[in-house]
Amino acid sequence: MNRIAAAFAAVAVLALAPAPASAAGDPAAEPVGDWIGTLHTPTIDIDAGLEIRRTPQGYHGVYDAISQGIWGVPLTQARPDAPLTLEVTNRSGTLTFAWDPKARDWTGAWRTKVDVHAMTLRRGAIPPRPLVSPPDMIGIAILSAVMVLEALGIARLLQLRRRRLRLKSAKGPEPPVRLGRTARLNL
Repeated sequence: MNRIAAAFAAVAVLALAPAPASAAGDPAAEPVGDWIGTLHTPTIDIDAGLEIRRTPQGYHGVYDAISQGIWGVPLTQARPDAPLTLEVTNRSGTLTFAWDPKARDWTGAWRTKVDVHAMTLRRGAIPPRPLVSPPDMIGIAILSAVMVLEALGIARLLQLRRRRLRLKSAKGPEPPVRLGRTARLNL
């Protein structure tokens, strides 16, 4: 009976013990998830992020230029075979990301006609998108300034109107308007 209890105990210990992590089953070895890094250029540092998801058609993702307020730029798969490479192209250059399975991170390169700037993205949480983007903030600031100027202009007009009314009342009543060759209008 003790042997049976010992066998059950051994089976229970083996069943509850964690399995060794393999590279294929290790979620940290997968290129999916959120990735953050900084692209250093001579003129500006851009905080960037990748959001990579696996679909039945392969890997898909979006690029976020976090510090510039640009979110969700779709990435295209440059090569469907290994190594996994994603890219985004615009008028000023191409941003290419390659998955490095040994380092378990994405390496990126911003290529323009004259320069190449490298970056590395590590697994991390992408900050939430702001409710109002930076370009919208500029528009709100301009609109606010216009509204303040309009309010100041209206206040100035009201102040001048009050001053004019006080001057009129201090002079006494206006003489009656005589109709003739010239007519004077009292405003």
